[in-house]
Amino acid sequence: MAVDVGCGDGSSTRALSSRGWRALGLEVTFQLVERARSAGQEAAGVSFSEGRGELLPASASGAALITFLFSFHHVPEDFRIQAIDEAKRSLLPDGRLHIVDPLPDGPMSEVVLPVEDERATRRHAHQLLQSLDGKGWKLLSREEYVIGRVVPDFQTIVDDLLRMNPSQNVQVSAMRPEMERRFKALGKPVKGGMRLDQPCVAYHLEPV
Repeated sequence: MAVDVGCGDGSSTRALSSRGWRALGLEVTFQLVERARSAGQEAAGVSFSEGRGELLPASASGAALITFLFSFHHVPEDFRIQAIDEAKRSLLPDGRLHIVDPLPDGPMSEVVLPVEDERATRRHAHQLLQSLDGKGWKLLSREEYVIGRVVPDFQTIVDDLLRMNPSQNVQVSAMRPEMERRFKALGKPVKGGMRLDQPCVAYHLEPV
């Protein structure tokens, strides 16, 4: 079984299933779980439920793989060690922990920076992840790469921000001109819209 923590729209959970995994996607609220369920076609071996990285549900126990795909930096800083410990508790002895998180800077981050400055919390997340080797974990690999997201228009960025945090509506409205200026300056026109690149790091670990 694979557990996808912070599964978002469930696309990564379904991708795991398509590769033969029985996959469980977790999100922090019922509303986000329902979003994941409704965002794609039902697939055999895929399920979604509420759960947090720092308090994994019993259904996550016995996992062969636990993933945090662009979600680890959303775990509150004071609970990140607890989330790592929870992953170790829930994994099989020969299981694997795979975490991909964005680096603090990059075009995608720069576009939303006026309303969402995650640079400090992302640095904290990467510092913690880089310190795990030899402390109950073995770092099997660390790979830096760039992911490019194609969005049809600027409004898609706004909609994504407000879907995740509706309370930002006033701030997003106030900073919209600056964000749109950054979108046009940093995005690369491609077929289907604009591509925004984001440098990331993938950590692959095993418990020891």
